[in-house]
Amino acid sequence: MLRRRKKISPGPTGRKSLFLLWCLIVLILLVLAVAAPWNRFVNNFFHPYFALSGKLTRPLSDQTLLLRSNRDLARAVETLTWENFELARRADTAEPIRRENQELRALLSLRPRTGYRYLAAAIT
Repeated sequence: MLRRRKKISPGPTGRKSLFLLWCLIVLILLVLAVAAPWNRFVNNFFHPYFALSGKLTRPLSDQTLLLRSNRDLARAVETLTWENFELARRADTAEPIRRENQELRALLSLRPRTGYRYLAAAIT
C-alpha cells in the first residue's frame, strides 16, 4: 500500500521576515539611543575612581625619575628641547599661512568661521 504524503506549506514567510527585520531595526535604534546617555552616566560615575588612580600614579612616576641616571635625564632633556624647537618651527611656518588666509577671506568678503579651530596634521 502506498501512502500519500501530506504537503506541508511553510506559511506566510514574507510577513515573518518583515517582522524580524522590523524588530532588528527597532533593536538597533534602541541601542543607539541608549548608548550616549549610558556612556555619559558611566563616565560621571567612575570619574572619582579614575582621578584617584591618577593621583596615585603621578607621585610614583615622579619617584621613577629620581631613579634614573643623570645621563639619561640629560638625554631626555635634550630630546624634549629638540622636539620643542621642531614644534616652534612648525608653528612659525603656519603663522604666515594663517595670516594670508585671513587676508584672502577679507578680500573675498567671506565671513569668519565661528566655532572652528585649525588643527594641522601630518601622516608619517
